[in-house]
Amino acid sequence: MAALRAKLRAIIQREMEQDPAHDIAHLDRVWANAHRIAKSEQGVNLRVLLGATYFHDLVNLPKDAHNRSEAARMSAEKAAPFLTDLGFSPDEIKAAQHAIAA
Repeated sequence: MAALRAKLRAIIQREMEQDPAHDIAHLDRVWANAHRIAKSEQGVNLRVLLGATYFHDLVNLPKDAHNRSEAARMSAEKAAPFLTDLGFSPDEIKAAQHAIAA
């Protein structure tokens, strides 16, 4: 899991437009919280959760952008090729995209 997390962080640092509220530290905190919650649940695919947490802000639109409400869906779409390159199965990609968009 650590190797996958390192690869996800590298992609984010290269691909995601950074702002003070949505930087890599934010994504690390989201992962830590989601992982903590997942440990008390049954049947959580941690690879899917890890991918979704790091890619949920892949498209980060300004607060006043006319299409701000589409950012999550756009992040989910943009995440698919990265997840494919990282060896996620089609079902894992679909699940991660659902988590990102939701």
